[in-house]
Amino acid sequence: MNTRTLNPISRMHELVHAASLHNNDIICLQEHRQHHQDLLSSQYINKYQLITASAEKNSINASVGGVGFLISPKAQKSLLSVEKVTSRIILLHLNGTPRLTVISVYAPTNCSEDSDKSAFYSSLNRTVSSIPPHNLLAICGDFNAKLGPDVAIHTLHPATNNNGDLLHDFAQQHRLVNCNTRFQKPKQKMWTYEDPKRSKHQIDFVLWRKKWINSVKDCQAFNTMAAVGSDHRIVTCFAQISYRVNKKPASDPLSKVDWKALSRNADLRHEYAVEVSNRYNALLHEDSKEHDYPMLMDAVTTTAVNLLPKKPQRRKNNPYSDPDIKSHREKLQLAALKHRTDPSFETKDSLEAAKKELDAVYTAATKRYVDESTARLDSTHEEYRHSTSWSIIRELSGNTSTPFTKIPGDNSSERLKVWYDHFQSLLGEERPPPDLSSPFFNNRVSEELPVDCAPFSLEEL
Repeated sequence: MNTRTLNPISRMHELVHAASLHNNDIICLQEHRQHHQDLLSSQYINKYQLITASAEKNSINASVGGVGFLISPKAQKSLLSVEKVTSRIILLHLNGTPRLTVISVYAPTNCSEDSDKSAFYSSLNRTVSSIPPHNLLAICGDFNAKLGPDVAIHTLHPATNNNGDLLHDFAQQHRLVNCNTRFQKPKQKMWTYEDPKRSKHQIDFVLWRKKWINSVKDCQAFNTMAAVGSDHRIVTCFAQISYRVNKKPASDPLSKVDWKALSRNADLRHEYAVEVSNRYNALLHEDSKEHDYPMLMDAVTTTAVNLLPKKPQRRKNNPYSDPDIKSHREKLQLAALKHRTDPSFETKDSLEAAKKELDAVYTAATKRYVDESTARLDSTHEEYRHSTSWSIIRELSGNTSTPFTKIPGDNSSERLKVWYDHFQSLLGEERPPPDLSSPFFNNRVSEELPVDCAPFSLEEL
Protein backbone atom coordinates (compact mmCIF):
# COMPACT_ATOMS: atom_id res chain seq x y z
CA MET A 1 0.00 0.00 0.00
CA ASN A 2 1.26 3.45 -0.90
CA THR A 3 0.50 5.45 2.26
CA ARG A 4 1.68 8.80 0.81
CA THR A 5 3.05 9.59 4.28
CA LEU A 6 3.15 8.17 7.80
CA ASN A 7 4.66 11.23 9.42
CA PRO A 8 1.60 12.38 11.41
CA ILE A 9 1.33 9.93 14.28
CA SER A 10 -2.36 9.50 13.50
CA ARG A 11 -1.53 7.85 10.15
CA MET A 12 0.58 5.13 11.77
CA HIS A 13 -2.00 4.32 14.42
CA GLU A 14 -4.87 4.31 11.93
CA LEU A 15 -2.86 1.95 9.73
CA VAL A 16 -2.30 -0.42 12.66
CA HIS A 17 -5.93 -0.14 13.75
CA ALA A 18 -7.18 -1.09 10.27
CA ALA A 19 -4.64 -3.93 9.95
CA SER A 20 -5.74 -5.37 13.29
CA LEU A 21 -9.43 -4.96 12.45
CA HIS A 22 -9.14 -6.77 9.11
CA ASN A 23 -6.51 -9.38 10.16
CA ASN A 24 -3.75 -8.24 7.79
CA ASP A 25 -0.59 -10.21 8.64
CA ILE A 26 1.91 -8.42 6.39
CA ILE A 27 1.45 -5.02 4.75
CA CYS A 28 4.05 -3.82 2.26
CA LEU A 29 4.40 -0.05 2.55
CA GLN A 30 5.57 2.50 0.00
CA GLU A 31 6.20 6.23 0.25
CA HIS A 32 6.05 6.43 4.04
CA ARG A 33 8.35 9.52 3.90
CA GLN A 34 10.04 8.80 7.22
CA HIS A 35 13.71 9.74 7.22
CA HIS A 36 16.19 8.25 9.71
CA GLN A 37 19.94 7.70 9.87
CA ASP A 38 19.80 3.95 10.50
CA LEU A 39 19.80 1.45 7.65
CA LEU A 40 16.52 0.07 9.00
CA SER A 41 14.23 1.37 11.71
CA SER A 42 11.90 -0.75 13.85
CA GLN A 43 9.13 0.31 16.22
CA TYR A 44 6.16 -1.39 17.87
CA ILE A 45 2.66 0.04 17.70
CA ASN A 46 0.01 -1.92 19.60
CA LYS A 47 2.02 -5.16 19.19
CA TYR A 48 2.42 -4.61 15.43
CA GLN A 49 6.00 -4.14 14.23
CA LEU A 50 6.73 -1.35 11.77
CA ILE A 51 10.04 -1.81 9.90
CA THR A 52 11.09 0.91 7.47
CA ALA A 53 13.99 1.73 5.18
CA SER A 54 14.69 5.45 5.29
CA ALA A 55 13.18 7.85 2.80
CA GLU A 56 15.46 10.09 0.75
CA LYS A 57 15.88 13.86 0.83
CA ASN A 58 15.17 15.84 -2.32
CA SER A 59 16.62 19.19 -3.43
CA ILE A 60 14.45 21.15 -0.99
CA ASN A 61 15.30 18.80 1.91
CA ALA A 62 11.86 17.15 1.93
CA SER A 63 11.54 13.42 2.62
CA VAL A 64 10.35 11.42 -0.39
CA GLY A 65 9.74 7.73 -0.99
CA GLY A 66 10.67 5.03 1.50
CA VAL A 67 9.57 1.39 1.74
CA GLY A 68 8.83 -0.89 4.66
CA PHE A 69 6.62 -3.52 6.28
CA LEU A 70 3.92 -3.66 8.94
CA ILE A 71 4.01 -7.11 10.58
CA SER A 72 1.32 -8.63 12.81
CA PRO A 73 2.16 -10.42 16.10
CA LYS A 74 1.36 -13.74 14.40
CA ALA A 75 3.84 -13.16 11.58
CA GLN A 76 6.50 -11.83 13.99
CA LYS A 77 6.83 -15.31 15.49
CA SER A 78 8.12 -16.57 12.12
CA LEU A 79 10.28 -13.55 11.26
CA LEU A 80 13.80 -14.48 10.20
CA SER A 81 15.34 -11.29 8.83
CA VAL A 82 14.76 -8.03 6.97
CA GLU A 83 17.14 -6.71 4.31
CA LYS A 84 17.32 -3.34 2.61
CA VAL A 85 18.47 -3.59 -1.02
CA THR A 86 17.95 -0.01 -2.18
CA SER A 87 15.79 2.91 -1.09
CA ARG A 88 13.06 1.41 -3.31
CA ILE A 89 13.43 -2.32 -2.47
CA ILE A 90 13.26 -4.13 0.88
CA LEU A 91 13.03 -7.88 1.66
CA LEU A 92 11.30 -9.82 4.42
CA HIS A 93 12.11 -13.48 5.17
CA LEU A 94 9.69 -15.66 7.14
CA ASN A 95 10.09 -19.20 8.39
CA GLY A 96 7.45 -21.53 6.99
CA THR A 97 6.71 -24.56 4.85
CA PRO A 98 8.14 -23.51 2.46
CA ARG A 99 10.04 -20.39 3.50
CA LEU A 100 8.34 -17.16 2.50
CA THR A 101 10.10 -14.15 1.00
CA VAL A 102 8.17 -10.90 0.59
CA ILE A 103 9.57 -7.93 -1.33
CA SER A 104 8.14 -4.43 -0.99
CA VAL A 105 8.94 -2.18 -3.96
CA TYR A 106 8.30 1.39 -5.07
CA ALA A 107 9.01 1.81 -8.80
CA PRO A 108 9.80 5.11 -10.53
CA THR A 109 6.86 6.84 -12.18
CA ASN A 110 6.12 6.37 -15.86
CA CYS A 111 7.53 9.83 -16.69
CA SER A 112 10.83 9.20 -14.86
CA GLU A 113 14.17 8.97 -16.65
CA ASP A 114 14.86 5.67 -18.40
CA SER A 115 18.08 5.35 -16.42
CA ASP A 116 16.11 5.38 -13.14
CA LYS A 117 13.75 2.68 -14.41
CA SER A 118 16.64 0.58 -15.68
CA ALA A 119 18.49 0.85 -12.36
CA PHE A 120 15.36 -0.13 -10.43
CA TYR A 121 14.60 -3.24 -12.49
CA SER A 122 18.29 -4.24 -12.56
CA SER A 123 18.36 -4.23 -8.75
CA LEU A 124 15.05 -6.07 -8.59
CA ASN A 125 16.26 -8.69 -11.08
CA ARG A 126 19.40 -9.36 -9.05
CA THR A 127 17.38 -9.58 -5.86
CA VAL A 128 14.84 -12.06 -7.23
CA SER A 129 17.58 -14.16 -8.85
CA SER A 130 19.28 -14.54 -5.44
CA ILE A 131 16.18 -16.04 -3.79
CA PRO A 132 16.09 -19.88 -3.73
CA PRO A 133 13.69 -21.22 -6.39
CA HIS A 134 11.74 -23.33 -3.89
CA ASN A 135 10.90 -20.29 -1.71
CA LEU A 136 7.38 -18.94 -1.78
CA LEU A 137 7.91 -15.46 -3.26
CA ALA A 138 5.60 -12.44 -3.26
CA ILE A 139 6.50 -9.03 -4.69
CA CYS A 140 4.12 -6.26 -3.66
CA GLY A 141 4.17 -2.56 -4.27
CA ASP A 142 3.46 0.54 -6.28
CA PHE A 143 4.85 -0.27 -9.74
CA ASN A 144 3.34 2.86 -11.37
CA ALA A 145 2.46 0.55 -14.27
CA LYS A 146 -0.69 0.16 -16.36
CA LEU A 147 -1.42 -3.21 -17.96
CA GLY A 148 -3.65 -3.52 -21.02
CA PRO A 149 -5.61 -6.49 -22.42
CA ASP A 150 -2.62 -7.48 -24.55
CA VAL A 151 -0.66 -8.61 -21.46
CA ALA A 152 -3.35 -9.18 -18.80
CA ILE A 153 -6.73 -10.91 -18.70
CA HIS A 154 -8.77 -8.89 -16.21
CA THR A 155 -7.42 -5.35 -16.30
CA LEU A 156 -8.77 -1.84 -15.88
CA HIS A 157 -6.83 -0.08 -18.65
CA PRO A 158 -7.26 -0.29 -22.44
CA ALA A 159 -3.52 -0.10 -23.16
CA THR A 160 -0.14 -0.87 -21.58
CA ASN A 161 2.23 2.00 -20.79
CA ASN A 162 6.03 1.87 -20.71
CA ASN A 163 6.17 0.84 -17.05
CA GLY A 164 3.61 -1.84 -17.83
CA ASP A 165 5.88 -3.31 -20.50
CA LEU A 166 8.80 -3.37 -18.06
CA LEU A 167 6.63 -5.03 -15.40
CA HIS A 168 5.32 -7.64 -17.84
CA ASP A 169 8.83 -8.49 -19.09
CA PHE A 170 10.08 -8.78 -15.51
CA ALA A 171 7.21 -11.11 -14.53
CA GLN A 172 7.76 -13.29 -17.60
CA GLN A 173 11.49 -13.55 -16.94
CA HIS A 174 11.05 -14.79 -13.37
CA ARG A 175 7.82 -16.81 -13.90
CA LEU A 176 5.67 -14.53 -11.74
CA VAL A 177 1.89 -14.24 -11.88
CA ASN A 178 0.06 -10.93 -11.44
CA CYS A 179 -2.61 -11.66 -8.82
CA ASN A 180 -4.56 -8.44 -9.47
CA THR A 181 -5.42 -9.43 -13.03
CA ARG A 182 -5.86 -13.15 -12.32
CA PHE A 183 -9.32 -12.86 -10.74
CA GLN A 184 -12.35 -11.39 -12.47
CA LYS A 185 -13.65 -8.43 -10.47
CA PRO A 186 -15.98 -5.50 -11.06
CA LYS A 187 -14.17 -2.31 -11.98
CA GLN A 188 -14.85 -0.65 -8.63
CA LYS A 189 -12.76 -3.38 -6.98
CA MET A 190 -9.87 -3.14 -9.46
CA TRP A 191 -8.63 0.45 -9.20
CA THR A 192 -5.86 1.17 -6.68
CA TYR A 193 -5.15 4.90 -7.18
CA GLU A 194 -7.32 7.96 -7.69
CA ASP A 195 -5.65 11.05 -9.12
CA PRO A 196 -6.69 14.64 -8.28
CA LYS A 197 -8.92 14.69 -11.40
CA ARG A 198 -10.96 11.77 -9.99
CA SER A 199 -9.60 9.35 -12.61
CA LYS A 200 -9.01 5.83 -11.31
CA HIS A 201 -5.95 3.72 -12.15
CA GLN A 202 -4.63 0.23 -11.44
CA ILE A 203 -0.93 0.75 -10.71
CA ASP A 204 -0.35 -1.24 -7.47
CA PHE A 205 0.21 -4.98 -7.94
CA VAL A 206 0.95 -8.23 -6.13
CA LEU A 207 3.20 -10.67 -8.01
CA TRP A 208 3.35 -14.31 -6.89
CA ARG A 209 5.76 -17.05 -7.89
CA LYS A 210 3.98 -19.32 -10.39
CA LYS A 211 5.06 -22.49 -8.59
CA TRP A 212 2.93 -21.53 -5.58
CA ILE A 213 0.11 -19.63 -7.33
CA ASN A 214 -2.53 -22.11 -6.11
CA SER A 215 -1.89 -20.80 -2.59
CA VAL A 216 -3.54 -17.51 -3.62
CA LYS A 217 -7.31 -17.64 -3.15
CA ASP A 218 -8.26 -14.03 -3.93
CA CYS A 219 -6.81 -10.61 -4.60
CA GLN A 220 -8.55 -7.23 -4.84
CA ALA A 221 -8.42 -3.61 -3.71
CA PHE A 222 -10.27 -2.47 -0.57
CA ASN A 223 -11.30 0.82 1.03
CA THR A 224 -10.45 -0.42 4.54
CA MET A 225 -7.51 2.02 4.92
CA ALA A 226 -9.52 5.18 4.23
CA ALA A 227 -8.64 6.63 7.65
CA VAL A 228 -4.93 6.55 6.73
CA GLY A 229 -5.66 9.40 4.31
CA SER A 230 -3.94 8.08 1.19
CA ASP A 231 -5.20 8.39 -2.38
CA HIS A 232 -4.13 4.76 -2.89
CA ARG A 233 -6.18 1.76 -1.82
CA ILE A 234 -4.71 -1.32 -0.21
CA VAL A 235 -4.44 -4.37 -2.47
CA THR A 236 -5.12 -7.42 -0.31
CA CYS A 237 -4.00 -10.89 -1.34
CA PHE A 238 -5.57 -13.82 0.49
CA ALA A 239 -3.19 -16.79 0.54
CA GLN A 240 -2.93 -20.01 2.52
CA ILE A 241 0.53 -19.97 4.08
CA SER A 242 1.94 -22.42 6.60
CA TYR A 243 3.93 -20.38 9.12
CA ARG A 244 6.59 -22.11 11.18
CA VAL A 245 7.24 -20.54 14.56
CA ASN A 246 10.93 -19.95 15.24
CA LYS A 247 12.36 -22.13 18.00
CA LYS A 248 13.03 -20.25 21.21
CA PRO A 249 14.78 -21.43 24.37
CA ALA A 250 12.41 -22.54 27.11
CA SER A 251 11.75 -19.78 29.61
CA ASP A 252 12.71 -20.19 33.25
CA PRO A 253 9.54 -21.06 35.22
CA LEU A 254 10.88 -19.18 38.24
CA SER A 255 10.92 -15.91 36.26
CA LYS A 256 7.10 -15.87 36.29
CA VAL A 257 6.83 -16.38 40.07
CA ASP A 258 5.93 -13.39 42.23
CA TRP A 259 8.63 -13.67 44.89
CA LYS A 260 7.53 -10.42 46.54
CA ALA A 261 4.45 -12.25 47.77
CA LEU A 262 6.68 -14.00 50.35
CA SER A 263 7.70 -10.67 51.90
CA ARG A 264 4.10 -9.50 52.08
CA ASN A 265 2.48 -12.64 53.52
CA ALA A 266 3.95 -14.30 56.65
CA ASP A 267 1.58 -17.31 56.43
CA LEU A 268 2.59 -17.95 52.84
CA ARG A 269 6.25 -17.65 53.83
CA HIS A 270 5.82 -20.29 56.55
CA GLU A 271 3.83 -22.60 54.25
CA TYR A 272 6.48 -22.27 51.53
CA ALA A 273 9.32 -23.13 53.95
CA VAL A 274 7.44 -26.21 55.19
CA GLU A 275 6.67 -27.41 51.64
CA VAL A 276 10.30 -26.97 50.52
CA SER A 277 11.52 -28.91 53.55
CA ASN A 278 9.03 -31.74 52.99
CA ARG A 279 9.83 -31.93 49.29
CA TYR A 280 13.57 -31.96 49.94
CA ASN A 281 13.33 -34.71 52.56
CA ALA A 282 11.16 -36.81 50.23
CA LEU A 283 13.69 -36.51 47.42
CA LEU A 284 16.55 -37.26 49.79
CA HIS A 285 14.94 -40.55 50.82
CA GLU A 286 14.11 -41.50 47.22
CA ASP A 287 17.69 -41.44 45.98
CA SER A 288 20.47 -41.02 48.48
CA LYS A 289 23.11 -41.18 45.70
CA GLU A 290 22.18 -37.77 44.36
CA HIS A 291 23.98 -34.68 45.58
CA ASP A 292 22.12 -32.45 48.03
CA TYR A 293 22.22 -29.26 45.93
CA PRO A 294 20.32 -30.55 42.84
CA MET A 295 17.61 -31.99 45.09
CA LEU A 296 17.37 -28.72 47.02
CA MET A 297 16.97 -26.75 43.79
CA ASP A 298 14.32 -29.19 42.60
CA ALA A 299 12.41 -28.73 45.85
CA VAL A 300 12.66 -24.91 45.66
CA THR A 301 11.60 -24.76 41.99
CA THR A 302 8.72 -27.23 42.18
CA THR A 303 7.29 -25.71 45.37
CA ALA A 304 7.57 -22.13 44.04
CA VAL A 305 5.80 -22.97 40.77
CA ASN A 306 3.00 -24.90 42.49
CA LEU A 307 2.47 -22.71 45.57
CA LEU A 308 3.44 -19.11 44.90
CA PRO A 309 1.29 -16.76 42.81
CA LYS A 310 2.36 -15.64 39.35
CA LYS A 311 3.53 -12.12 38.58
CA PRO A 312 0.63 -9.90 37.51
CA GLN A 313 0.77 -9.01 33.82
CA ARG A 314 1.35 -5.32 33.28
CA ARG A 315 -0.99 -3.72 30.81
CA LYS A 316 0.72 -1.22 28.59
CA ASN A 317 -0.93 2.15 28.61
CA ASN A 318 -2.44 2.89 25.21
CA PRO A 319 -2.95 6.64 24.92
CA TYR A 320 -4.78 6.24 21.59
CA SER A 321 -7.75 4.22 22.85
CA ASP A 322 -9.58 7.47 23.53
CA PRO A 323 -13.33 7.49 22.62
CA ASP A 324 -12.80 10.88 20.98
CA ILE A 325 -10.36 9.29 18.51
CA LYS A 326 -12.88 6.59 17.70
CA SER A 327 -15.64 9.11 16.97
CA HIS A 328 -13.38 11.22 14.71
CA ARG A 329 -12.21 8.07 12.92
CA GLU A 330 -15.82 7.15 12.15
CA LYS A 331 -16.43 10.70 10.98
CA LEU A 332 -13.46 10.45 8.60
CA GLN A 333 -14.63 7.10 7.23
CA LEU A 334 -18.12 8.53 6.63
CA ALA A 335 -16.66 11.57 4.86
CA ALA A 336 -14.52 9.29 2.66
CA LEU A 337 -17.57 7.19 1.76
CA LYS A 338 -19.59 10.29 0.82
CA HIS A 339 -16.76 11.58 -1.34
CA ARG A 340 -16.49 8.25 -3.18
CA THR A 341 -20.22 7.93 -3.83
CA ASP A 342 -20.94 11.59 -4.63
CA PRO A 343 -17.68 13.41 -5.48
CA SER A 344 -17.80 17.20 -5.32
CA PHE A 345 -15.78 20.11 -4.02
CA GLU A 346 -17.95 20.17 -0.89
CA THR A 347 -17.37 16.49 -0.05
CA LYS A 348 -13.66 16.90 -0.81
CA ASP A 349 -13.41 19.81 1.65
CA SER A 350 -15.32 17.80 4.26
CA LEU A 351 -12.90 14.90 3.82
CA GLU A 352 -9.83 17.11 4.22
CA ALA A 353 -11.35 18.77 7.29
CA ALA A 354 -12.06 15.35 8.85
CA LYS A 355 -8.41 14.34 8.29
CA LYS A 356 -7.15 17.48 10.01
CA GLU A 357 -9.54 16.99 12.93
CA LEU A 358 -8.34 13.41 13.43
CA ASP A 359 -4.71 14.57 13.34
CA ALA A 360 -5.49 17.24 15.95
CA VAL A 361 -7.16 14.69 18.26
CA TYR A 362 -4.13 12.39 18.00
CA THR A 363 -1.81 15.31 18.76
CA ALA A 364 -3.82 16.20 21.87
CA ALA A 365 -3.82 12.56 23.04
CA THR A 366 -0.05 12.38 22.54
CA LYS A 367 0.47 15.55 24.56
CA ARG A 368 -1.65 14.20 27.43
CA TYR A 369 0.27 10.93 27.37
CA VAL A 370 3.67 12.66 27.43
CA ASP A 371 2.59 15.00 30.25
CA GLU A 372 1.28 12.11 32.37
CA SER A 373 4.41 10.02 31.74
CA THR A 374 6.66 12.97 32.61
CA ALA A 375 4.81 13.46 35.90
CA ARG A 376 5.21 9.76 36.70
CA LEU A 377 8.90 9.98 35.83
CA ASP A 378 9.42 12.91 38.23
CA SER A 379 7.65 10.98 40.99
CA THR A 380 9.64 7.76 40.53
CA HIS A 381 12.92 9.72 40.37
CA GLU A 382 12.21 11.45 43.69
CA GLU A 383 11.36 8.07 45.25
CA TYR A 384 14.60 6.51 43.89
CA ARG A 385 12.63 3.94 41.86
CA HIS A 386 15.21 3.86 39.10
CA SER A 387 14.00 0.67 37.45
CA THR A 388 10.52 2.11 37.00
CA SER A 389 12.01 5.39 35.78
CA TRP A 390 13.96 3.64 33.03
CA SER A 391 10.85 1.67 32.05
CA ILE A 392 8.96 4.96 31.57
CA ILE A 393 11.86 6.40 29.55
CA ARG A 394 11.95 3.35 27.26
CA GLU A 395 8.18 3.52 26.84
CA LEU A 396 8.33 7.20 25.91
CA SER A 397 11.24 6.79 23.51
CA GLY A 398 9.87 3.61 21.97
CA ASN A 399 13.21 1.90 22.55
CA THR A 400 11.70 -1.40 23.70
CA SER A 401 12.30 -3.58 20.67
CA THR A 402 14.83 -6.35 20.29
CA PRO A 403 16.97 -6.60 17.15
CA PHE A 404 14.84 -7.94 14.31
CA THR A 405 17.73 -9.09 12.13
CA LYS A 406 19.68 -12.27 12.77
CA ILE A 407 23.14 -13.39 11.79
CA PRO A 408 22.78 -15.57 8.69
CA GLY A 409 23.65 -19.23 9.08
CA ASP A 410 21.88 -22.48 9.81
CA ASN A 411 24.13 -23.43 12.74
CA SER A 412 26.59 -21.93 15.20
CA SER A 413 29.63 -22.77 13.05
CA GLU A 414 28.25 -20.88 10.05
CA ARG A 415 27.30 -17.87 12.19
CA LEU A 416 30.79 -17.86 13.77
CA LYS A 417 32.30 -17.89 10.29
CA VAL A 418 30.15 -14.84 9.36
CA TRP A 419 31.46 -12.96 12.41
CA TYR A 420 35.04 -13.96 11.61
CA ASP A 421 34.77 -12.77 8.01
CA HIS A 422 33.11 -9.54 9.14
CA PHE A 423 35.89 -8.57 11.57
CA GLN A 424 38.58 -9.73 9.18
CA SER A 425 37.21 -7.34 6.57
CA LEU A 426 37.18 -4.55 9.17
CA LEU A 427 40.71 -5.15 10.49
CA GLY A 428 42.28 -6.09 7.19
CA GLU A 429 45.12 -8.56 6.68
CA GLU A 430 47.17 -9.72 9.66
CA ARG A 431 50.32 -7.62 10.05
CA PRO A 432 53.72 -9.31 10.57
CA PRO A 433 55.29 -8.98 14.05
CA PRO A 434 57.78 -6.13 14.51
CA ASP A 435 61.49 -6.77 13.98
CA LEU A 436 63.00 -6.33 17.44
CA SER A 437 66.52 -6.33 16.01
CA SER A 438 65.97 -3.07 14.14
CA PRO A 439 67.74 0.09 15.39
CA PHE A 440 64.40 1.59 16.36
CA PHE A 441 64.08 -0.83 19.28
CA ASN A 442 67.78 -0.73 20.28
CA ASN A 443 68.44 3.02 20.50
CA ARG A 444 68.56 4.30 24.07
CA VAL A 445 66.01 7.03 24.61
CA SER A 446 67.82 8.73 27.50
CA GLU A 447 70.54 8.19 30.07
CA GLU A 448 69.73 6.54 33.37
CA LEU A 449 68.01 8.94 35.75
CA PRO A 450 69.20 9.38 39.38
CA VAL A 451 66.20 7.68 40.92
CA ASP A 452 66.68 6.00 44.30
CA CYS A 453 64.99 2.60 44.14
CA ALA A 454 65.90 1.55 47.71
CA PRO A 455 63.17 1.04 50.35
CA PHE A 456 61.72 4.17 51.92
CA SER A 457 63.58 5.56 54.94
CA LEU A 458 61.93 6.85 58.08
CA GLU A 459 62.73 10.43 57.10
CA GLU A 460 61.06 9.94 53.71
CA LEU A 461 57.98 8.45 55.34
